[in-house]
Amino acid sequence: MSVLINLIEQKNKIEESKYQEGFLLPPATEKQLIKLQENSLRLFKRKISDQFIELLKISNGFSVNGLNVYGANTIESPIYLPGIIEANESFYEEYSLKQFIAYADENMSRVVFNLNT
Repeated sequence: MSVLINLIEQKNKIEESKYQEGFLLPPATEKQLIKLQENSLRLFKRKISDQFIELLKISNGFSVNGLNVYGANTIESPIYLPGIIEANESFYEEYSLKQFIAYADENMSRVVFNLNT
């Protein structure tokens, strides 16, 4: 996970140098992460992975090149980005999708974790 986080941070620095603005958001607070884990137990019957929590401690979600990685909670400014719980609550309206946790989306697809496997 640390390799992935390093790559994300490097990409953000490139964006900052090109556009004077990166895509990373402020990190999730400890309070937001605690509430996320409580809601995760309620919705998913399990906690969010430690690896994803580690990412949220760097940036509370982000959006880059069409990839939207959900945060601990919904962000409305400077961009709209759903929180992981809110995104999955709407995702779960389709019963057959309750076997997945969606961590991100990109255009017409979602990045998911299969709870059964």
